[in-house]
Amino acid sequence: MCKKVMKSRLYSIEPIGIRTKFTESISSYLIRLSEEHCVAPKHLILKEIVPYVYRNENIDTTGVKSISNFLSHSNSQPAINGMKDKTETIINALEALTLQKDLKYLSCLAWKGVIKDGNLFRRSKAWCPCCFEQWKQEQKPIYEPLIWSFKDVQFCTQHFCKLVFQCPHCKSQLKAIANKARIGFCYHCGKWLGQEKSENKEIIDNLEEHLYISMGIGKLISIVPDLQFPLILSNLIKKLQLIHFYFELYSAKNYRTIGLTQNMYRIRMQLRILTMRNSNRPINLIDLIIPCCRHANLDIADFFNENLDSLGRLIAKSLDVFPDKFHLYTNINLEHVPGDVYIPGRFVWSIDGVEVDMPKYL
Repeated sequence: MCKKVMKSRLYSIEPIGIRTKFTESISSYLIRLSEEHCVAPKHLILKEIVPYVYRNENIDTTGVKSISNFLSHSNSQPAINGMKDKTETIINALEALTLQKDLKYLSCLAWKGVIKDGNLFRRSKAWCPCCFEQWKQEQKPIYEPLIWSFKDVQFCTQHFCKLVFQCPHCKSQLKAIANKARIGFCYHCGKWLGQEKSENKEIIDNLEEHLYISMGIGKLISIVPDLQFPLILSNLIKKLQLIHFYFELYSAKNYRTIGLTQNMYRIRMQLRILTMRNSNRPINLIDLIIPCCRHANLDIADFFNENLDSLGRLIAKSLDVFPDKFHLYTNINLEHVPGDVYIPGRFVWSIDGVEVDMPKYL
């Protein structure tokens, strides 16, 4: 008996770089797919994706005449690689039309409701001209990694050159997805955007911090498809509360010998606020999660993958803080004494609903 072979309506091209820090973006995949069909992105979206999206609705799609119309002139366009509802709509359509799975990992949809998306993505394209040129010389597929979509990623971690934000020939800024967009080319003047050596030698302030942020975002992009635990907001809040607990122990232990940097003070205050209130708001990746991992000497992969028990042991070892008679409960909820005077290291533990004073072992 012959097995029925499923045929995709559109070419089932493979996404590039999934499970690496250079995972392709969904806008890049859309443009490459249109190039495979020898049509402009506008044609692919209006003739294939739009009809599929509204196939079960009595909606006249003839008024949708551009990509901007389809995206409703909203901020979905600059954040098409992010967590918007329109991104999910496009990805669902692409998976059905190409029979490719896991296309959601070409965006940040898996982070939705957990990571705060406000001000996370840039409003126009950025790219590394050296990457474009290298892929061209090596005859590799040219594409746009998802990491280039992030506003706080300022330079390429591969070539250590600053990302470019406008065409070097006509000085135009480029949208993430446009009617006649082409990978590696300016859709205004049509010229190649790659360069063997970047001419953008501008010095970046706080280079080490930007490098850590870029590497942290890249690591998170690479591990999301294989996370051991689903991204759940309450779980991440508990992990941040755990980090807060150890930061306070560390600060109390070393308060005579160390000085608090402005960044560390700000992080501790943010963690304190998070600890004192029952927040259901998504967490800031750039201002909180990545800095917490950095100051705790914690790999961001461990923060997302480890359970509370093993994470606590990693932080304790990293900060060299080992409270006597300490046992970490997996259902622990750490809270500062509400309305009390703030004393480093003073906590109330709520374990199975019973409040227990945190003893001092310092």
